[in-house]
Amino acid sequence: MPSLRFTKDHVAIAKNQLEPGWYVCKITECEYAQNKARDANNWALKFVVLAKEDGTAMPVNAFHLKSWFSEKESAIPYHIPFFEALAGGEIKEGEEYSFDASVGHMILVRTEQELYNNRVQSKVAGFRPYKG
Repeated sequence: MPSLRFTKDHVAIAKNQLEPGWYVCKITECEYAQNKARDANNWALKFVVLAKEDGTAMPVNAFHLKSWFSEKESAIPYHIPFFEALAGGEIKEGEEYSFDASVGHMILVRTEQELYNNRVQSKVAGFRPYKG
């Protein structure tokens, strides 16, 4: 009877984990919905991981990440690194930026691991411009 051999990629996909580091990602979706506390709305961006920062390809469509951005005034300064990464540098004060317009763009995303409900999972921890 045939047997199976699991690679590091297979195991990571099953656990939906990425090694901490920088990855080339494509923004695939933007949702705008009320937060759990029902006191503001969030933009939820979905990313698909395409490659490691060094260009090493990742299994196709295997790793997905999600990041939330609050519309609360106190949270807005924390959105700047995302838009700087999209713009390839600094943003311009007074200009408008749209999360919806980011869909389809490539960006470098830094991941970290965290314990959530007694499971280790990957989370988005930073952004940089993609210059590929």
